[in-house]
Order: sequence, then structure tokens, then C-alpha cells
Amino acid sequence: MLCTIASRLLGIVKARVLSSVFGASGVADVINFTFNIPNNFRKLFAEGAVNSALIPAFSSLLGLGKKRSSLHLFSLLCTYQTMLLIPLVLLSYFFGEEFLSLISDFDSAQVALGAKLLPFFMVYLAAISMAAIFNGVLQSHHNFLHAYLSPLLFSLSVIFGVQYLTPYLGAMSMAWATLVGGLLQGSYSYLMLRRYGYRLKPAIRKADTPLKPVIGAWSLVVLGMGMQVLTQLVTYHFASTLSEGSVTAFANATIFYQTPYGVFFNAISAVSLPLLSRSYALGHMQEMQKHTRVSIVQLTSLLLPSGIILFFLSQE
Repeated sequence: MLCTIASRLLGIVKARVLSSVFGASGVADVINFTFNIPNNFRKLFAEGAVNSALIPAFSSLLGLGKKRSSLHLFSLLCTYQTMLLIPLVLLSYFFGEEFLSLISDFDSAQVALGAKLLPFFMVYLAAISMAAIFNGVLQSHHNFLHAYLSPLLFSLSVIFGVQYLTPYLGAMSMAWATLVGGLLQGSYSYLMLRRYGYRLKPAIRKADTPLKPVIGAWSLVVLGMGMQVLTQLVTYHFASTLSEGSVTAFANATIFYQTPYGVFFNAISAVSLPLLSRSYALGHMQEMQKHTRVSIVQLTSLLLPSGIILFFLSQE
């Protein structure tokens, strides 16, 4: 939770730096709008969807002492994730302008700038999607510190990159800072994971792994997350039709309302989900009920006051 708080505070600093450097301008709107695309799709390829399907599988395998199956499942997931994301990166490079013209109401100059930024942001999506697998496995090994330290590297990269490179690169400083930050986050998580014997190796055959249930669970989660992605894309499209600075204002508001969720839900679920999965795999139903009850009480006691505070102190 402390690491997540630090990450969210850096996220607010990052938003402050972007606002001070680019203002509530058309350029800022393009940066926030374009960055929202991969940042939104991370719900499908990283964080939410991947962890919901991945952590239970790895926690169960490790709880049952099936380390070899765990290693092979890791290779399979990394291989399939790579095969899925490389075409998305290529599509963003060759058809970025067409895509942005479809989902935004920007003028031609803004669309052209967004099309230059988008491939960098999509490589960032690929990097953090791989990092999500690495961090999920780390959490299954009850290594929470390194799993939640890695996102700090991304925020620091963007803060310093935008602050010091903008005089030389303009809006593209955000592109390069995002790219470097994503690669740093993924590399750090992978180096920490290597301690447990995991290696990036291509693999196709499922062998003795629960690959099919993992993909099935991921597909179900994607349906729900996909509706969130679609909703936010539509919302950002409407924001792009409003006066200059509206997208930036909306992006900043989103950062603030998501902060308590990101801090408390992510921290509590990161610890409770592996425990729940192991209890279920071992048939310890009473223990599983206890973990569920404690998690719900913790979430309610933290998120409810947070919502009230944000409502009454929104201006401040």
C-alpha cells in the first residue's frame, strides 16, 4: 500500500508537471487523449484482466508444489502476450491518423501529432503488459515490494523526461519519457522475477499447465473490462468536442477519483487474491471465507471515507 500511495502521489506530480509544461492547451489535450488509449487498454492486457486470471492460477500451482508447471505457464503467457501486442503496435504506427480521426474531434494538426505519439505509447502498453505478468507471478510468490516498486520508475521517467526534454523535443518528450519509463518498469520486474527461476522463453504447447482455464478466465474478465474501455473512449471523444483544455481537465479529474481505488483496492487485492487462491486450491473453505470477509471490511472502511473526502474537498 505504501508503494501504491507513492506511485499515485507521483502520478499527481506527473499530471502537475504536464499541466505546468503544456498548460490547458490543444497540445496537452492531444497528449492526454492519446495516452488514454494505451492507458485504458492496460485494463485488458495488463493489471485488471491479467491479474484476475493469472494470480489464482500461479498461486494454486505453487500451493500444490507444481513449480515446473508454473515456469512453463509463464513462458506460454509471455509468448501469447507478445504475439497479441506486436500487431497492435504495428497498427498504431501505420494507421494511427485514421484511428485518431475516427475516435476524436481534433483538427488535422492535432491528429497528426497524436499519430506521432501513439506508437510510442503502444510500445509502453506492450512493456507494462509484460510487466503485469511479471508482477502477478511475483505476487503469487508473496513478493509484493518489488511488484509495486516498479511503477514508480515509470512516473519518475515521465516527470523528469517532460520537465527537462520538452525544450528540445516539444510534445515528443512525453513520447520518449513514456517509452523509457515502460521499458524500465518491465525490466525491473523481470530482473526481480529471475530470482525464482523464471526465464523469457518462447513456448507454444500447453503441456501440464492450466492454460485453457487461464485464457477462459481472462476472456470473461475482458468482457467486463471491455465495457469500461468503450465507455471511457466514448467519454474522451465527447470531451474532444468541447472547448480547448476540456480533455486535460477530464484526465486530471480521472486521476484524482481513481487514486483511492488504486491505492486501497490494488493493495488489498494484491495480498488477498493469492491467499484466497491457495486456500481454494487446498480445499480450506473456512480460511477462504475468513480472507474474503476481512478484505471486504478493509475495503469498505477505507474507500467509503475516501469517497466522502473527495466529494467535500474536490476544489482543494
